[in-house]
Amino acid sequence: MAAQVKGPVLITGAGGKLGRAFVRHFLQGGCDVIAAVLRPQSLEGLLADFDTAAREGRLHAVAADLAAEPGVAALVEFLERNALRPAGLVNNARSLEHLKLENEGMPARANFLGELTLAVVVPCELTLALAGQKGSELASVVNVGSIYGVVAANPALYEE
Repeated sequence: MAAQVKGPVLITGAGGKLGRAFVRHFLQGGCDVIAAVLRPQSLEGLLADFDTAAREGRLHAVAADLAAEPGVAALVEFLERNALRPAGLVNNARSLEHLKLENEGMPARANFLGELTLAVVVPCELTLALAGQKGSELASVVNVGSIYGVVAANPALYEE
């Protein structure tokens, strides 16, 4: 997607392992990147890891809790305030807390709903919000998924 995108790429979950790889990929491909992370500590680490791109103005980073009610609106407000119009969107945000299982191998209801929010609701809300921005340049959307979206997890494969 990097070669085809003609504008900044917004990556949610940019502070995680996959997110950082996506940030690196798009920066190396010549794209400007808007990196959304959950925690301010992740923001600091990301800016330190990609210091040159940040100093050159090619990396814009923001901490936003997208699972919280005002999360998407706060991210869109950040984009508006900084006159950023993403041409690409990578919906990659996840929470390891939501993936924890209870003793009987089932997720707690709150964790299931949290994962559903980050995997389905937030990408829909964010895509619609970006597409609805005045002067929107959104042309590409990638939703990152997991093999566990297709097959059931096998707890025997994991420690604890």
